[in-house]
Amino acid sequence: MLQILNRDAIEVKIKKLQDMFKNKRVIVAFSGGVDSTVVAFLLSKIANSVLLVIQDGDSLASGEIENARNVAKQLNLGLHVIKYNEFEESVNYAQNPANRCYYCKQLLHSKLEQLRVELSYDVVVNGTNYSDLSGHRPGYKAISELGAATPLADFKLTKEEIRTIAHENGLTNWNKPSLPCLASRVYTGVKIDQDILKRVDSSESYLRQNFEFRILRVRDLGNDEALIQVSRDEIGILSSNIDRIKSILKKFGYKEVSFDPNGYSPYVPPNKSEII
Repeated sequence: MLQILNRDAIEVKIKKLQDMFKNKRVIVAFSGGVDSTVVAFLLSKIANSVLLVIQDGDSLASGEIENARNVAKQLNLGLHVIKYNEFEESVNYAQNPANRCYYCKQLLHSKLEQLRVELSYDVVVNGTNYSDLSGHRPGYKAISELGAATPLADFKLTKEEIRTIAHENGLTNWNKPSLPCLASRVYTGVKIDQDILKRVDSSESYLRQNFEFRILRVRDLGNDEALIQVSRDEIGILSSNIDRIKSILKKFGYKEVSFDPNGYSPYVPPNKSEII
């Protein structure tokens, strides 16, 4: 349920955001999530041109490209797909250090900046929101270094405000749960490759399709071990089906499968406060 928010304050933020991009040609780093959708929606009302660009690779969960195409269609905006795997193009990313997100966003926004120049657009916009800025955020550092704009963060639009804007404007993904890339499931220091990402994706896809968990993470701990996290109120469903679930996940390559009895909590890399 959405909170009751100060609508006048939200309108002031929207007006400032739109004034900044009036008559600009804008590329939006698009995921199909609510943040990039709202920033694209707001800019489409004022910008000269808005192009959505999404990266497709093994780090993206199954169904997310299709979701992005459906959202782009609702927005009546073009969607450009760039295909690559981060672990193939960045050795630093593949090693999965605590600041892995830095190398991910560095790679993505380097490609977006190149595309911006090639297509003669004015600016690349990222959907980072104000609520995202708490804690250690190496991905945000890379975005800033490469000159992308982050208007949702700059004008202090929070996640709750963004969902309110999406809901009030009939955007179908207004309550879509946050879904970080699959690499965020892999424990820091465990090398990222195609096999490990596909194993996580297969596991989460099976669990979503068969149990429809609202919040779900299959954490790859290395050594073929998986830890399943769901929301606290869905632990009963998970625990009562755990033997069946274990047998399926073992078919995907896991030797040990357990679940978190305390429910979902963000993963914090060792000695870091980055929440993923």
